[in-house]
Amino acid sequence: MRPTPAAALPAADLPPRPPRRGAGGAGLGIAAAVAALLLAAPQSSAVEGGWHENPQSRVRLVSPYAQAPAAGPWRLGLEFETAEGWHVYWKNSGDAGYPPVIDFAATPGAGAVEIGWPAPERYLLAGDLEALGYEGQVIYPLALSIEPSAGGTLTVAADLDYLICEVDCIPYRYRLTLEQPVAAAGAAAVADPGAAERLAVWEARLPRPAVEAGVVTEAALDVADPEAPVLEVRVRDARAAADAEPALFLEAHETFDFGVPERAAGEGGGDLLFRVPAPWWQVPDPLP
Repeated sequence: MRPTPAAALPAADLPPRPPRRGAGGAGLGIAAAVAALLLAAPQSSAVEGGWHENPQSRVRLVSPYAQAPAAGPWRLGLEFETAEGWHVYWKNSGDAGYPPVIDFAATPGAGAVEIGWPAPERYLLAGDLEALGYEGQVIYPLALSIEPSAGGTLTVAADLDYLICEVDCIPYRYRLTLEQPVAAAGAAAVADPGAAERLAVWEARLPRPAVEAGVVTEAALDVADPEAPVLEVRVRDARAAADAEPALFLEAHETFDFGVPERAAGEGGGDLLFRVPAPWWQVPDPLP
């Protein structure tokens, strides 16, 4: 299916793929030995949809299962690779853009899908704007409710709408598919170790409830200047990794247009303190 861009832009090349190595007599011998080992070993092959490509990005569905469980929910992944300088979006896209929207209505027996949002990167744009998202590579973890379907192969189909941006932005729409083998009734699912590990890396970046992380969060709204409120967020007993700069990402809010969080003075005892500009979307009327 052809992409449907809103406007044509100069092509942005994807990172080059590694060159193929030349094959000589020794290479043929090694290949034969490897083939013999593979034939002797139990097989589990990655289940991946075909790439849908455009000059700025490419996208596909991936599965951690060589054979998916007969009954859901299923774990899947929505994988993007973007050209240098281009990004796709987190659930709160920031000052512009919108996150990917995916619908599995075309999959037999599929129900609701929950998309996971790994911790994003922050991109500061011209005009003091910011975007929250991912550049290079990202796998959005998916949890798909699906009716029991024992044995055979199920065609998983999903309609995807997404926006990719550099300075300008381009929307794309694709029908993504993959052919998913399903385990027999009563049989255990069979994982594909490589695909499962790649998906797990991004699942580990999903936010966890504070109680699971062993921290306590507190928030207060500073309205010393009623027309320019500031949100203060304190994370108690936080232990930032030595090689990571702590960051705060806020979901969109119907009342406040949150700005870029800044680390604030007043930290101590393992606490992290952030101050976030929180101008009103619409300044409320003063109280009588």
